[in-house]
Amino acid sequence: MPERSTDRTTTLDGSRSPALEAPAPPATDAVRVVFSSPDEFLQELRRRGPNVEPLLRLTFRWTRDESGAPIHHLSVVAGYLRRANGVVMLTSLRHYVGGPWADAPDNAPGGVQERAASLRDRIEQEAGALGLEIAAGAYDTGAAPNGC
Repeated sequence: MPERSTDRTTTLDGSRSPALEAPAPPATDAVRVVFSSPDEFLQELRRRGPNVEPLLRLTFRWTRDESGAPIHHLSVVAGYLRRANGVVMLTSLRHYVGGPWADAPDNAPGGVQERAASLRDRIEQEAGALGLEIAAGAYDTGAAPNGC
């Protein structure tokens, strides 16, 4: 049974309200290992790949610039699940590729979209060589630091 909070709250008139009974957050048996370097991620994939299911999730993540500037930031996000000593680990890559201007063509050689596609292809090739299935999307842990 979840632990319950027994904190009391003081009201504006100084009296004490009854104890609040909110369940404590559930314990988690999950760990996240996050890489920003594609080389380090691929090395980890080769050494300690997925063993929960033979699947690598791979996607592009577009985010708007926080300042409101007309820039869309592009990251390559990949991840897989591994169980070790009873703990599920989400191993993921969040690699920022660049921030092209919104609605501007990005078809120049070496542009942001081309670099992202090249990295995606490289990850797909390495995962395929390991016998892994590639699926779209990303595992959601409820937090996305740095918009990735």
